[in-house]
Amino acid sequence: MRNKYKLRNTTVGASCSYTGGTGVLATSSGVTGCTGTPDDDVWYSFVATCPNITLTLDANTGMSPVMDLRSGACNGTNVQCASSLTDAASINLAATGLTTGNTYYVRVYDYYAGASGTFNICAVMTVPTAPTASAATNILCTSFDAN
Repeated sequence: MRNKYKLRNTTVGASCSYTGGTGVLATSSGVTGCTGTPDDDVWYSFVATCPNITLTLDANTGMSPVMDLRSGACNGTNVQCASSLTDAASINLAATGLTTGNTYYVRVYDYYAGASGTFNICAVMTVPTAPTASAATNILCTSFDAN
């Protein structure tokens, strides 16, 4: 597959360690996109080190970004999609329920046909927010039977 790169992972609680990328001179892989026109897709891969990973993509001028998260074989099956029709937008894709140890693919392309640009992408392992406890109030027990 042309234009395939490895996406660096960061540790839990760490900020993004960006990888620079470009769709300039990229061509279509022939895989149907989740939205827009994937005529300039660039592929990244990562191994899930936990079930929840947030992908962040900061596009530069000239790019309206799409991120297509896929699982399975090289072209894979779409898991989730994030996009923006705005030039030079930042988008996030909060993936949950990933299988630890599995390889996932992230396809990046410009939403519009014939357009392309540069971007920065990163993956951060995220820890779900712990539930909060609240104090019980107004509990009244008038009787109790034990058998």
